[in-house]
Amino acid sequence: GGGGGGGGGGGNGNGRESALGLGGVEYAREAVRLGRPETAVRILDREIGGASTDARLYLERCNALVSLGEHGRALEDAHTASYLAPKTPQGFLHKGNAQIALCDHDGAMATF
Repeated sequence: GGGGGGGGGGGNGNGRESALGLGGVEYAREAVRLGRPETAVRILDREIGGASTDARLYLERCNALVSLGEHGRALEDAHTASYLAPKTPQGFLHKGNAQIALCDHDGAMATF
């Protein structure tokens, strides 16, 4: 079972994260939850431009890209996340799932 949802308007990513008191990762996560993965990708593109060594940003953008069906780009982000945080299993999980979505079953087996 789920949790309560918050209110919130559908912002367009133009500074709304500050108005809501959320950081970029949290705002992007909420955008995906609200069915606005394209907004999440825009937010995370901006965040990654300023802090490109944070694996969490790549993992969140990977999730948003999967929601958009952009599995190739999602795979790139999952690969980057697993490189930046090799002890974090989420990067490898996302990478394997993206490989499966791209019908790269051998690659997924090697990743898992």
